[in-house]
Amino acid sequence: MGPTETTAVILIGVAIMTIAAIAVQHAEDERRERHIKILHLLDQTRGIEHILLNLPVLFQTPALRLCLIGALKRIWQTIIQLERSEKHRYKLDELTALESVEPSDIPLSANNITYFSDRNSAMQARAMIRESVQILAQLHQAQQVQQTTAYALAMDLKRGFKRCSVDITLLEALEQTEDHGPRVALHKFRGALMVLKRLNKDHSLSQQMMNIRQLIAKLETEAQALAQVNVEKKNRG
Repeated sequence: MGPTETTAVILIGVAIMTIAAIAVQHAEDERRERHIKILHLLDQTRGIEHILLNLPVLFQTPALRLCLIGALKRIWQTIIQLERSEKHRYKLDELTALESVEPSDIPLSANNITYFSDRNSAMQARAMIRESVQILAQLHQAQQVQQTTAYALAMDLKRGFKRCSVDITLLEALEQTEDHGPRVALHKFRGALMVLKRLNKDHSLSQQMMNIRQLIAKLETEAQALAQVNVEKKNRG
């Protein structure tokens, strides 16, 4: 083999090695890009699952649940397209089963006028509602949820946020009543009742409102009786 042929063989060998290296690098770049996409999608799933697991059922309307579960299914389908795995398929099957599960209603707490037994629970629920609205905004930005749907669900959550705030007010009023007597917190009970009246468009708050009215009437009676006792004591003095 002459010098010319040897040089040609060497050049061909270098070209083949270069092409192979480029192909390997391209495959590695695609693998890395696919891995980054999967990590980003998994991060989205964690945010949505956190809402489904921790947002009180009281505020998980059927429309919100279907929206979140639907978004999760689409994300997992995309993940499966990027990386076929039995683990991913199992997750998708779990979500399909979850669609048919309807959360049970939450009764009023032992005090009979709020859905929360203490202020911390109500404040945590309010924080979860705020986080849910943020998740909806992120899903809209990621084109997982339409703008009109995200807006309507956000308005429902805003109503839930106000309900939590009312329950916090009611719990504070109960504490004040216990510590300082029936008259002190009557204005808080009345104010909470007015807010609930504005929120009660679907009549889902009617029982809570009726219980608050009964409590107000009871406290007014107690306050009047206490005032009468104080007047009698003053007169005797």
